[in-house]
Amino acid sequence: MIVKFFKKPPGGGGIGSIKYLLNERVEYGEARILNGNAELTTSIIESITRKDKATVGCISFEEKNIKEDLKYKLMADLEKTLFPGMNKSQYNILWVEHTDKEHLELNFVIPKTELITNKLLTPYYHKQDLPRLEEFEKINNLKYNFTNPLDPAKAKNIQEANTKEKHLYTNYEEFDLHLKAKVEAGELTNRDDLIKYVKSQGHEVTRTRKNGISIKLEDSKKAKKFDNDIYSDKFISLESVNVMQKTKEKASEDFKKDLAENRDALIEEYTKKLDSLNNYKALVFAEKYTPIVAKEPKIIFEKVKEQKNENTRNTSTDAIKESEIREDNRKKLSKRARETYKSRETVRRENIRKISELSEKSRERTRAVRIRVQEDTRATRSNLSTKS
Repeated sequence: MIVKFFKKPPGGGGIGSIKYLLNERVEYGEARILNGNAELTTSIIESITRKDKATVGCISFEEKNIKEDLKYKLMADLEKTLFPGMNKSQYNILWVEHTDKEHLELNFVIPKTELITNKLLTPYYHKQDLPRLEEFEKINNLKYNFTNPLDPAKAKNIQEANTKEKHLYTNYEEFDLHLKAKVEAGELTNRDDLIKYVKSQGHEVTRTRKNGISIKLEDSKKAKKFDNDIYSDKFISLESVNVMQKTKEKASEDFKKDLAENRDALIEEYTKKLDSLNNYKALVFAEKYTPIVAKEPKIIFEKVKEQKNENTRNTSTDAIKESEIREDNRKKLSKRARETYKSRETVRRENIRKISELSEKSRERTRAVRIRVQEDTRATRSNLSTKS
């Protein structure tokens, strides 16, 4: 199991992603909403005036399916990891399950706005938040015995393609399989032979490293990294391929054995680290999304305190000046508080109105479906009675 975040599509993403997630696969029974409301998420994204509108990603499994209650448990745990310290009234998320591939995907779309303050909400910064996501993955892969991407046996030979070159990734995979078949047939006996063969096919080897090479296919704009095994400098003969394979198998066995023997201790270690990282992130969110009304008194009266400390003489003139400062700050605070309350109250009422409208529409559709089912049932019974 691994958590993926997709690159931002044109237009800031969001609405197009929702349409893609809920396309014809819904009719085929290969996609369904597990949690959230697609209409509400779409409405929130449409109301965002910023260019960057949504974060899209998924929890991807190698397993074809898992238990239903575990899906909801993982979804809730990921939300706690992405939004530590926040409650559900502060963010919106739509969860869509995909089962059209050979593995399970739990996709999510998150509008990039905090619903109370209406400020930008970015659930995931790669450099800052990757350690938290890695701990989340390690905990759950170990706890529920999912396929672990850290297993040496799962190491990929080809660098993953970016969104723009997805159509070329199949070509790279095919070429990788083609080269491996050549090695198995004994036609390529070392890395030098492999590099010469790649060039003879009209492709380019742009870089050679100790652990691999970079290959640029004829119809590709960028080169891709081919690492490990037959692409490393350890490929010096056919016998070396067998040695590398046995080494990988041994490393995989040791990896699994180590996890099994230290399972409980590792889960506790990973959980403590994740809690520590989440606690820090919760403080960041609390500071960023605390309403201005709650912040202003502390800031203003700290300034008054500083001004007090600077006064070295306790004269009547200083006392009058200090009183004037307090009165001026009190007026500023009162005005800002009123403006902030009106702005926040307007956003809150608008969100409540949208949710009420969508709930009413949902109830109306449910009533209509129920009436149609009852009418169909009565008609069926009437036909059966007529026939008998």
